[in-house]
Amino acid sequence: MRQWTLIITLISLVAIGIAPFARADDTLHGFSTTAALGDDVPLPEEEAFAVEAVALDEGQILVRFTMPDGYYLYRDRARFLLEGEDQAEAVVEWPQAVAHHDEHFGAVAVFYGQIEVPLSFTHRADESAPKSLLVRLQGCKENSVCYPPMQRKFTL
Repeated sequence: MRQWTLIITLISLVAIGIAPFARADDTLHGFSTTAALGDDVPLPEEEAFAVEAVALDEGQILVRFTMPDGYYLYRDRARFLLEGEDQAEAVVEWPQAVAHHDEHFGAVAVFYGQIEVPLSFTHRADESAPKSLLVRLQGCKENSVCYPPMQRKFTL
């Protein structure tokens, strides 16, 4: 009988110890963790750095980056490659960037909000070959985290 009492007591203590963590994703001691963290929770990279690509005239592509408030994109960490039979790097017409001091990269140029970046490709591969645009990028959430380098691929 003593063994059963001991076992039930131990199980009860373990259950009591685990109970506060059972729904830690929703509540923590009566407070919503999402509400408690507020804007400090970084967005998924696809939401933090939305990218669109539109083919314009021959050899011309427009890339649009959209970042919510509090997020920025590094100009010098972005690359654009046209993939097909041959690879070609784009000639980029960057809009005006904002000077920013970064603790890791020092003085850098960054973009906030929405920007449109016209690209042109002078090296023309076989026109009939399927092509895709590879966009490499990196950015940060202000006073929070920097995202690792990312890439997006668009079929043109």
